[in-house]
Amino acid sequence: MYNLGTLARQSRFKDDGVVKYDPGAALMWLTRSFDAGRISAAFKIAVVHRELGDPLEAMGWLQVYSYYLKGGANPRPEKELGWLRRGPVADLMAKLQVDLKGTGEADIRARTVALLEYHGTRFEAAPRTPYPPIDDCGVKRPPKGFRASVVHPVQSSMVEIVAVVEPDGSAREVFVLDSTPDAMTVSFMRQSGFSVFCPKSEETADRHVFLNWNFVNSFNANRMR
Repeated sequence: MYNLGTLARQSRFKDDGVVKYDPGAALMWLTRSFDAGRISAAFKIAVVHRELGDPLEAMGWLQVYSYYLKGGANPRPEKELGWLRRGPVADLMAKLQVDLKGTGEADIRARTVALLEYHGTRFEAAPRTPYPPIDDCGVKRPPKGFRASVVHPVQSSMVEIVAVVEPDGSAREVFVLDSTPDAMTVSFMRQSGFSVFCPKSEETADRHVFLNWNFVNSFNANRMR
């Protein structure tokens, strides 16, 4: 469900996408995915609603996403949440606040509460989507002074990466699955010669790791936890 929703939105940036661009289908599959326990679907739902010109619905979903990232009914310590105050969540929040200028806080709160009551109860009842262990893997930053050749400044984005990692910790293959909201983040990453690295392993078999990275501005990467 999550991948179908991602592909339906992702094709907006591709002339030859495997799946035809369909924001309605993206919202349907991403909403089902969130209800089934995939937290990152809420962020993508918020992005799609803003792209469709519905900032109130986008803000509601972004608030839902932030609520669960913060721990939901059992809030995490503030010291663990510094990365939420920068990067794609903070950027989208700032844009939506401009879009919603003149909209009352009560309206935003009411929509957020309605989403939490309907979709939040389903999310909480669903099993969490399991991810392969990341083993403290990371992304190598570009050389000092690196400047990418891109047509516009790279926005902060949520970037999803899958890597095939050898026992020595080096990544033999790296695949960028998605970058939300800015597809150009992927171009920047490729130009920088980015690579994934992991700790060495005593195992002889390759490992597959999934990384969900919070890219701040150009390339200040902080793992989404």
